[in-house]
Amino acid sequence: MSVDVAQVVSDLTSKMAQAKSPLGDLGDWQPSPADVQMLFLEALRLCVSIDVDGVASPLRQHLDDLVDTCCKVSLARAWRELGLVGPAKVDERYGALLDVDSSELLLRRVEQTVAYLRSSVGKNNPDAMGRAYARTCELAEGFVLRLSSVPVGEASESAAGVQAPDIPDDESLGESRPEELVSDEHFQRLSQMFVSSVDDDEGTLSRAIAERDDRHAETERFGQACDAILEELRRVRTADARSVVGRSAETPSLPKVPRFSCSSKVPHEKLVELLLEVERSLVTYRRYVTDFGLMGALGCYAGASDCAGWSRRSTGWCDEYSEVHYSGVLPQSRHRGASLDYFSEELDGPGDDQFDQGDIDFAIDRMRKFNAIRYEGILDPDPSRYVNAFWYGLSKLGKLTDGAIEVDESAWDDFCMALKKAAWASVGPLAARMNEKQSKDYTEAADKLLGEWMV
Repeated sequence: MSVDVAQVVSDLTSKMAQAKSPLGDLGDWQPSPADVQMLFLEALRLCVSIDVDGVASPLRQHLDDLVDTCCKVSLARAWRELGLVGPAKVDERYGALLDVDSSELLLRRVEQTVAYLRSSVGKNNPDAMGRAYARTCELAEGFVLRLSSVPVGEASESAAGVQAPDIPDDESLGESRPEELVSDEHFQRLSQMFVSSVDDDEGTLSRAIAERDDRHAETERFGQACDAILEELRRVRTADARSVVGRSAETPSLPKVPRFSCSSKVPHEKLVELLLEVERSLVTYRRYVTDFGLMGALGCYAGASDCAGWSRRSTGWCDEYSEVHYSGVLPQSRHRGASLDYFSEELDGPGDDQFDQGDIDFAIDRMRKFNAIRYEGILDPDPSRYVNAFWYGLSKLGKLTDGAIEVDESAWDDFCMALKKAAWASVGPLAARMNEKQSKDYTEAADKLLGEWMV
């Protein structure tokens, strides 16, 4: 990271001139020695700030990422401790089954999915979910507290990355000034400020420049001033880096664990009813796969089935003579992009995104009707309807189960954000004094700490 001292000084000079000139005209402002001194001090302060930000900002972003990872790991760990079950994501499981080439493996995966949903229905509830989030906060705070055990490493010999700006010679000065974007008039004012800071009482140097129009001397003086600022910056940053070697962050002030609001969006007894119907349908589905193998086991065209979807049937020689009827399943091809939405689309029922009483009651009623149809084995006139019915029920059960409990996610997000701020409030004062080597070493040590904590 380089600090363009010339540009910093130029910007400060312009702002100072505008502030001190009644009309904001650079030509109306004559800098005093006090102005020159203030300019140098402010330039040094800003250069230090720029250099600190270049080292500290990446470290802060990395710590934020570590805390994010810590929160996710803590949530999964808390759920395991309390025996909760995460989202089943049945649609993704269905996509993974499209490549299965064994009926035995297919049945095993399907039964595992149903068993997973059975566990979710039996174990997940609002009270347990609230306890899990509270426990998650405790686990995440434990990691942030460990950051105070990470010491700052050795400093490099010099403040690497700080570079002096290139000062052009007198021949190219008219086209490429040190401060680049300022006018000739501004450059003259800037040069006069630096000259006045070293001129004698008789103005010998100023008079020499005025009589000879020696712009090379102005450029040289400007470069000397920038070099002086840069050298002081090196000394300040090197001293800062050495002052924090071996030090650790103070114990962070942790945020208060919020009270999480968790509520049921789907009645538990209704989920149990739908689960029982899906398990009944699974018995028939298992018989179908035993009889037919993988053929049609993941759904197919089923004109006589009564599962889901609408289709168009032509009744004449042009589209004008056609009718739309409820055929049971939408056409699909056997590819990974297929979705269980093909089986659960319902024009006359509640939408899939509505987790309400009507939605699950509708699904239960349909599954009861599907299960009431007796399977006739290989002699059944339309065996695919049992396949479609099973996938319909599994899709509905998966979506309703995954969304059965509503958690106040805003409280969780606020806590994670507060935890990031607490971590940085602890590490930040040290980071402001680190050099690039120390920042890199601290990052690696924090990564190692997270890895040990995750084990």
